Amino acid sequence: FPDQAIDRVPLIEIIQRIEKDIIALQPDLVYVHHPGDMNSDHQICAQAVFAALRPMSTRLAYPEIMTYETPSSNDQAPNFGSYSFQPNHYVRVDDVWERKLEALKAYWDELQPPPHPRSLLMIEALAHRRGAESWTEKAEAFMLVRRRWD
Repeated sequence: FPDQAIDRVPLIEIIQRIEKDIIALQPDLVYVHHPGDMNSDHQICAQAVFAALRPMSTRLAYPEIMTYETPSSNDQAPNFGSYSFQPNHYVRVDDVWERKLEALKAYWDELQPPPHPRSLLMIEALAHRRGAESWTEKAEAFMLVRRRWD
């Protein structure tokens, strides 16, 4: 789909493509952008994933769904209502932090100097904040949308 122009694609086409991939992959877990993200491509992607994974589908795949925060997209949104990222699931990243930094450096064209939220310094500050919320040194935060217990 076209970058920064996904809104030109009919939503049903996006949903059907995701449904096809869900049927083929049968995932246990799906990560998607938080729908309150200020990037319109991210919003549309989240909306399409939620529609493709609606519980009454006949595809027999019921993965767990988690939304994640995107520095400089979620934190630019209004801090109320459906825009607000309110984490309820945390993953400790203390032991993989150096690997995460190396991975982030692969996206050097997305990184900015501090105090931009997408700077290495501010990304680490966010990891410390999320760590403090979950009683560890560094963590990443997610919103659990749906989990099915069998």
